[in-house]
Parts: sequence; structure tokens; C-alpha cells
Amino acid sequence: MQALKDSELQRARAVSRAQFTAWPANAAKRARQARFLAGRGFSPEVIGRVLRGSHRPDDDPDAFRRRLWLSVTSRVSDGAEQHATFNG
Repeated sequence: MQALKDSELQRARAVSRAQFTAWPANAAKRARQARFLAGRGFSPEVIGRVLRGSHRPDDDPDAFRRRLWLSVTSRVSDGAEQHATFNG
């Protein structure tokens, strides 16, 4: 039973990779992927781990954070990073 549970994450990643070739770009696409995996019987915990983690198991754990940071910083309209200033 433990071996089946241990392989659930790998199976969920494989199913997700087969169906979706791109990382979910927004909340709607993330929800679509979550519904897809739930419909195939994967637990909410495993679905969350798949969607928080990487689609490729050989990626390092911080790959998603770097992709997220790059997508956020690339949306700045003038190309320069904007920082909040605090007067104090």
C-alpha cells in the first residue's frame, strides 16, 4: 500500500505532463488542471504538490519560484523593476 502511495505523485505528474504541455499561466488554467487530476482519482494533497511543483521531476525545487518571478517581473510595462518606497 505504501508503494502505491509513494508512486501517486509520480503518476500524477506523468498524467499531467501527458495532458498539459505548459505550466498553468493563471488561476483558471490551474483550476482546470486540478479538476482534470481530481477526475482521475488523485488526492487533493497530490494535486496540490503537482501544481505547486515542477512538471519535470528533474527540475530543482526552486524552478517554479524562478519561473513565477520571471513572469511577474516581465509584466512591468516600462521594462524596469518597480519598487515601493517608504518614507520613514
